[in-house]
Amino acid sequence: MNRQKGSPLRVITYLVPGISVEYFEFIAHYLEDVLNLNSVLCYESRFCGPRKGQLDVFESNLADVAFISGSAYQQLLQDDNKFWELLPVGAVHSHRKGEVAGYYADVIININMV
Repeated sequence: MNRQKGSPLRVITYLVPGISVEYFEFIAHYLEDVLNLNSVLCYESRFCGPRKGQLDVFESNLADVAFISGSAYQQLLQDDNKFWELLPVGAVHSHRKGEVAGYYADVIININMV
C-alpha cells in the first residue's frame, strides 16, 4: 500500500450524477468509521470511468478506491490495465427508476492497497 501513515483514504466516483453524490458521501463516512481513517471524496460527473489517454488516478497514486461503471471496468480489462483490481463486494440499493433493489456499480480498489 502506497498511502502514507495518517493520510486520508482517497475515494473517487465516476457515477455522479447517475447516483446521488450523497450515496458516496455515506460510503466514505462509513469507511472512515470502520477503518478509523479520514477520507476525501472526489467525483467526476462527465464520464462513467477513467478516460483512455487521460490521467489514471491509480497509476498516478491519486486515489485508493474508485466507483466506475461495469463497461468502464471492461475497458480497463481490455486495455490490460494493471493498476486496477475489482473488489468482490457490491452495494445493493433501490434504483430511482424502479421499485426493485439491485446492484448498479462496481467497486474498484488501487492494487497498491492490496
